[in-house]
Amino acid sequence: MPGRSDIEWACLPLEQLLVAPGEPERAHRRAADFDAVFFDADATELQVQRRIGPRPFPTIDLIRLPPTLLQDPAAVARMGLIAHRVVMAGALCPGSAADVLQRGVLAQWQQPGPRGARVAGFLEMVRLTVREVGAAADCPPLARFFLHMAHAALMAAALDAAAQTCPNVFTRAPLYAQAAGERLGVPLQHTLPAALGLLGSPAAMEAPLLQLQRLARRRCPPPAWPAAMRDGTRSEFAYWRAPAEITSRIAAARVMAAEGDAPAAVFYLRYAAWSLVRLAMVHRRAVEGHAHHVSFIRPECAVLPDLLAHHAPLVEPWLAVFDGDNDCDAAATEAALSHLLALREPMAVHLARCGLAIELPEWRPWRPERISPITTPEEETHGDRARPVEPAV
Repeated sequence: MPGRSDIEWACLPLEQLLVAPGEPERAHRRAADFDAVFFDADATELQVQRRIGPRPFPTIDLIRLPPTLLQDPAAVARMGLIAHRVVMAGALCPGSAADVLQRGVLAQWQQPGPRGARVAGFLEMVRLTVREVGAAADCPPLARFFLHMAHAALMAAALDAAAQTCPNVFTRAPLYAQAAGERLGVPLQHTLPAALGLLGSPAAMEAPLLQLQRLARRRCPPPAWPAAMRDGTRSEFAYWRAPAEITSRIAAARVMAAEGDAPAAVFYLRYAAWSLVRLAMVHRRAVEGHAHHVSFIRPECAVLPDLLAHHAPLVEPWLAVFDGDNDCDAAATEAALSHLLALREPMAVHLARCGLAIELPEWRPWRPERISPITTPEEETHGDRARPVEPAV
């Protein structure tokens, strides 16, 4: 599905639009995105498009959802971080369909069914990302990055259970560490940076990240998409391939670092590097005419062998972003996993205190000979808009 043109951006019907600053409760507002949630007749599923305007105008993320959801606040209230964005948003037209939808989601936001579905979904993401650690044993920096995502999902569960929003947790997790740690009774803001290797210099990551972008863009032109590749993955591909995307991310990371949150900037830039790696891998699946849908974020096959076989020049700059000091080994990955597992019991106590009878899934690295080649819809993640298909709760 093609993105919207400048004229179409200017003509979005306001009665179907919700808008919200991406991070109103935190510092770094100059680094935050401005979200627009649009119920779009052309959208068959969650799709994203970004508008990067000249300073001082903010970057706008247009999150496009099927218009049928306007009539279903109960479904939206269960939609992970989409629900977070909707409850933080405001309608531009009082009494409009979007306004009615937003008020309906607010009314159901903390009811046991929707809240339990969201929290269970985030905890399932913890399980899925920990599984990937075992399949990345040949690349410790990648295994550690999967644990970045597992920690972010855990924080999302902890905060959502306590009725706190965290719309950017999957790309800026350290910004939420103190709030999540307070809920869990642990000093997470102090332990997380060392556990995930976030104490390096964000500035040192800029050059390899830009090199990675140049290589990915040159090697991966827009493909002829196989019919099985859904619109959500196609829109993510266009989102991350945009020329200004990485310079915009670097600018936001500089703001975070300048305002005292360098670990958040490191986390943020690693996520951008992973997205460029996935751009290359998804492009390869499209060129191959892959017969199954492929998630943009979650890998469908072992990552390092796939890159070495098809996009070997990307490996060096990617690993320079993930492990610039070249000190991430199996022991570092094990330390990050141990840090996550130590949060399991505090999370169980927190869930009980919040009145949520959710059994924590097992968190164990998967040790297969190879990763399953097919990503099921239930296992998809989508960055800051991440959610699996909601379990029945």
